[in-house]
This record gives sequence, structure tokens and C-alpha cells, in this order.
Amino acid sequence: MRTKEREADASQEAFRRAIILREEGRFDEAEALLRDAVSRDAGNADLHNARGVMFAAMGRHLDALWCYRDAAACNPADPTIWTNLGNALTCLKHLRTAIGCHRRALSLARDDNALLHHNLGNALAEASDHSEALVALSRALEIEPSRHGARWDRAR
Repeated sequence: MRTKEREADASQEAFRRAIILREEGRFDEAEALLRDAVSRDAGNADLHNARGVMFAAMGRHLDALWCYRDAAACNPADPTIWTNLGNALTCLKHLRTAIGCHRRALSLARDDNALLHHNLGNALAEASDHSEALVALSRALEIEPSRHGARWDRAR
């Protein structure tokens, strides 16, 4: 097996293992595993994004932000990365930039995604743009009526 193939296999294995650790609530271990994987495969957007998810789960939003920025540099066309970046920016109260990231995620998505609209609605609400937040959260519910979090956020 060639070196590139071994690296790709190792990255996939690290990603799979990190998912298991995340499900077990072992975020520190998952982040460390992903950190090591990123050091070997720095161009892998999925690894950077997953590491950001672990930091976000630990409440370390600034660290998550840097991971998402690295992920977006590796794969600027991935809407999941952009909405995760927007979520980190919302937590850090950089609301205009967060809203821009969520709008970018929506523009990149291949389908009308309830999660992306929900995340945009939350950022708009944090920015006190309640009328636009209602529109985004209502759209999330049109797409996925069982998205109870969006129903709750819209009611707030």
C-alpha cells in the first residue's frame, strides 16, 4: 500500500474512533486523537472540522473557531464547516460575521437544509434581528416540522 493510501486510511480510522469517543462523552480524548491525525494529514477538512466540534462540545469556542477556519481553508465549499464556524462566532458574539457564515452555508448547500436555517435563525436572534430570525426558524420548520428545537427557538 502506498504512503498516501496509508495516511488516508489512518485519517479515516482516527475520524471513526473520534466519533465513538464523542458518543461516549470523551471529548478530550477525541480532540487529542484528532490533533494527532491533523498533524499527519493537515489538508483534511473533515479532521479539522471534527476537532472543532470537539472543542465546541467542551465550550472552547475560540479553539473551535480556529479549527473551523482551517477546515474552510481546506474545503471552502462545505456548508457544514461554514455553519459550524457561524455557530462558534455566535457563541463568541461576533454576530454579523456569524450571520454571514450561516448565509454562506445556505448558499453552498445542495438542498434546503433545516439545520442551516435553524442555525441562521439563532444567530439572527442573538443579533436582535427578530423578524429575520422568525423567517429563518419558520423555514426550518417548513422543511422539517419535527425540529422541535427550532419551534422552541422561534417561540422565544
